[in-house]
Amino acid sequence: MKHTRIMQICEYVYQHDTVSLEQLQKQFGVSMNTIRRDVAQLVAEGKIQKIYGGVCIKENTGRLVPFTQRSAKNPGAKESIAYHAAQLINDSDTIFLDSGTTTLNIIKHLRERKNVTIITYNVYAIFEALTMDNLRIISLPGQLNRETCSFVGNSAIKALDNFNIDKAFMAATGLSIQTQVSNSSMSESEIKARAMQKSLKRYLLLDSSKFDRVSMNTYAQIADFTSIFTESPPPQAYLDYFKEQGICYTLCD
Repeated sequence: MKHTRIMQICEYVYQHDTVSLEQLQKQFGVSMNTIRRDVAQLVAEGKIQKIYGGVCIKENTGRLVPFTQRSAKNPGAKESIAYHAAQLINDSDTIFLDSGTTTLNIIKHLRERKNVTIITYNVYAIFEALTMDNLRIISLPGQLNRETCSFVGNSAIKALDNFNIDKAFMAATGLSIQTQVSNSSMSESEIKARAMQKSLKRYLLLDSSKFDRVSMNTYAQIADFTSIFTESPPPQAYLDYFKEQGICYTLCD
């Protein structure tokens, strides 16, 4: 019976990509201690990965997940984070909008702003902003990466040298104390790093599933950001680290 339940838990996680321990406890009608033991066994066997508050499919840290697949994950958290981040944007701001499924959601909250300039390299962000006459859109040049739906290459990096940016809203594939802020795409990481250098204020937007994840390229240090936006409190180790380093974070609940 235990073996069957553990296999069913594994299948359930693979069907849903990311689930909380509370979801598993309700789904299988056993105690939380039993769920923790079952999850620990699956993690030890390398079948799933533990994240803050739950579990997810074990990923190859170098794997690049297509933009359309990422868009479907954690939509409520991404929307809440984007809404709170958008409140920092003022009339006449020049902002850099990173290529990410959370940062994309910022655009819908800018309908009442005046004369905002958006610099971006993401195709979906460009199309989303096209519907708003109050937004000036500057697209970085480059070759289209179909998986990330972004324009990448040296021309995009060099183009950023022409701009002075008020605020950058950045995305990441993973965040950890050891490897800091990382991303799956090397070509995107180079653009992210240059945008950070050109921006007066830098905001990192990531849902709680990104904590304790490590991806291929580290493009920034946590302390490089003005503030970090997430929808639920980070693990205590991160709260302690943020306090030690003087790093601000915004809880978007």
